[in-house]
Amino acid sequence: MLGATHHLAAEIGSNPLAWVGPFGVYLLSFLVVFSGRWAPRFTLVCLGWMAISLTGFMLTKGVRSLNVDGPAAFWLLSLTAAGSFFGNGLLYESRPNERFAYFYLILAAGGVAGGLFASLGAPFFFLRPSEFLVVSFVLLTFGLLRLVARRDGLTVAVVV
Repeated sequence: MLGATHHLAAEIGSNPLAWVGPFGVYLLSFLVVFSGRWAPRFTLVCLGWMAISLTGFMLTKGVRSLNVDGPAAFWLLSLTAAGSFFGNGLLYESRPNERFAYFYLILAAGGVAGGLFASLGAPFFFLRPSEFLVVSFVLLTFGLLRLVARRDGLTVAVVV
């Protein structure tokens, strides 16, 4: 979410509307996933959605230095939504049955560490705002490897 916000702010300009879309999508995903209606099959749907969104964004914008236009902004928000739903889904599936306070404390600390990396580390390591592409690719690869590790014949056939 912070990578998408940084990308929009760098390409379009820093204004309050640059962060409303990605932040709203993230909060919506957190609300939907942790409402208790999340099913493990939604993880597969989110992986497909993330693969389509990453492909769409790379085809419309990619890593070129062109400004973000309408289709690229759509795919960027779609990629942010898919990654948010998938990541929050993984957190929902791995939450403990007890000691929720410790789980959410670690979750908040991870958010702080991610925010610090997005604001301080990513501009140092990347010449352009492309950290969300790297994170999306890593998250997609992790999700595919996780699905293959389930050793379910249908899931492996869909992934391969």
